Amino acid sequence: PDTYIAALSAKIREMGVEVLENDPVEEFLQEDGKVKGVRARQAGELRADATVCTLNAWANSLMTGVGQPIPAHNYVHERFMSAPFAEVPDMPATNDNAGQIYYRPTEDNRILFGTGAHEPVRHTMPGIDFDYSQLELDPQPEPFIRNAIRERLPIMEGVELEQHRIGLISMTADTMPNIGPVGALPGLYLGCNFNSGGFG
Repeated sequence: PDTYIAALSAKIREMGVEVLENDPVEEFLQEDGKVKGVRARQAGELRADATVCTLNAWANSLMTGVGQPIPAHNYVHERFMSAPFAEVPDMPATNDNAGQIYYRPTEDNRILFGTGAHEPVRHTMPGIDFDYSQLELDPQPEPFIRNAIRERLPIMEGVELEQHRIGLISMTADTMPNIGPVGALPGLYLGCNFNSGGFG
């Protein structure tokens, strides 16, 4: 995310898109049963022919307000990054289902790890102002991952797991993302709830 979000932001700005940062959307603007834009905390009313909700884990903070809650739940997910290697580890991105872990090399010569072995904590989004910093790190996954990779990745012998990050995965019942128009509210579209494999 540290790389690709910045790259996407740079690209859309290059294409002429105006990006307003650090200004939460507080509600959709509705007229005659249609969505006509949003109301942002600082910028106020922003009107548009089409409004796309891409809030992922935060989506229902707005969708519930227009009577269209999305049937999805948020779960806490944690991942780890190794200390950097001298060069990029020669390995593919791997979903190791038998070991209940996944791992892949990163652009800065590290290995990223995660696991689904622990019962994920369901997280109820308290509101649009929620921040990931309010989540608490779980000490359980790191020793599990270390044990799981002992035989799989000898390259990790003696290498520290330097970074431990936490976030939310927004899961739908059928594990498919919500993409497309909201039938009950013309002018409103969804691009969210990408589960564990998409853009969050």
